[in-house]
Amino acid sequence: PTTLAPTSAPEPTAVEPASLPTAPVNEADPASGLYASYVSGLGDAGFLSDFNLEIVFSGFWTVEFQAAVVKAAEYLSRVVTGDLADVNGIDDVRVTVSLGVIDGMAGAVATGAPTGLRADSRLPHSADLVFETRDAFTAEAYGFLDDIALHEILHGLGFGNLWSLMNLVSTAPDGSLRYIGEKGTAAYAAAYPEIAAADPGAAYGVLVESQGGSGSAGVHWDDFTFRQEIMTSSINISN
Repeated sequence: PTTLAPTSAPEPTAVEPASLPTAPVNEADPASGLYASYVSGLGDAGFLSDFNLEIVFSGFWTVEFQAAVVKAAEYLSRVVTGDLADVNGIDDVRVTVSLGVIDGMAGAVATGAPTGLRADSRLPHSADLVFETRDAFTAEAYGFLDDIALHEILHGLGFGNLWSLMNLVSTAPDGSLRYIGEKGTAAYAAAYPEIAAADPGAAYGVLVESQGGSGSAGVHWDDFTFRQEIMTSSINISN
């Protein structure tokens, strides 16, 4: 879960298709302005993508809260371009999002996790995301609710939560916990060259959080090392 420091995720460069829908594909209720559900990557954000997230809004919502989740979902449809095989009518991942109580105010702001995996690839087809209601209002007021939504949807897609299942974490010779996926390790060196150059274990993998208990340790990038990266475990509200 995310606790109350990411910078806003950079906007990728989208390739605009020749033909976009002339009317919104996702339609909000005319009276409330709220969506019952929303599918990303279908043209409503100005681009088309083969990777679609079906966001199902459960329970109480505000227009502003929904907009933050939609922004995060559309961002992921921009940067993830591969299609996944449909499962039980789901293309590509269905994320059920709700507001509720996790551990009270000023604790975990939100939590996200896969709830259903594809039998062959073990990639998720379903996930749940829950925002702590009172903390969500604080996050929205500070303007980083979309960052939290992005963070938790990524957990729903398997970031951290599926690393052990897929044998993607290991203890390095120096005793540090590392994510050892080949592409992630290469991206570490490319995106953080100064940190990686000073890290004697950088070639082994990416430093993973080892503090903070089961909700933080082993499922996030190391907070001390990466500070404001979107997939560390804590949020800096002065960001």
